[in-house]
Amino acid sequence: MIKAIFFDIGGILAIENRDRQYSRLAKIMNFDLKEFMRIRRKNVIPFAEGKISEKDYLGIFAKKLDLNLKDLRKNWIISAEKNFRIDKDVERMIKNLNKNYILGSLTNITPLHNIVRKKYGVYGNFKINLLSFEQGLMKPNINFYRLMIKQTGLKPEEIVFVDNYNSYLDPARNLKIKTILFKDKRDFVDKLKKVDKSFNK
Repeated sequence: MIKAIFFDIGGILAIENRDRQYSRLAKIMNFDLKEFMRIRRKNVIPFAEGKISEKDYLGIFAKKLDLNLKDLRKNWIISAEKNFRIDKDVERMIKNLNKNYILGSLTNITPLHNIVRKKYGVYGNFKINLLSFEQGLMKPNINFYRLMIKQTGLKPEEIVFVDNYNSYLDPARNLKIKTILFKDKRDFVDKLKKVDKSFNK
């Protein structure tokens, strides 16, 4: 019997277009987008794992691109918000699931982008929120997934993890956690019926 469902956030509940965000930011701040993306690729993982501070992370961009740090932070958040929306159909579905399951989130996210998610109440329907920068772990590190088991006190077979990237489901499968590859709301409901025979839409 399934007792808990954990969701990834980006691409499922929160639709976040990073490419458009950074393109917009480059135009506003007048910097070279390719150089920005090169810097980001090198530094985003330690930032998403909470290993470097927001000030230090933004400071790297400010120094290398000759930008004002405060202006960069302000416009970064504005650009993120402009390219952010909540999937209302998925949100309603999650609220409905809340009646019968322990719900949680397990997501890779930086503190900067988390500001926008919190502003729009992304985590409000989840009892347990496991954020990479708070836990010092990122998918696909298997220790990140072990937190789902530890936080719920459930058996792995009683938990479902939902992600829109198949490669991020593999560690959960290795722990015997049930998995669902998310495509859309209807497909998810069909898959949940197969995973949990007691599920009633």
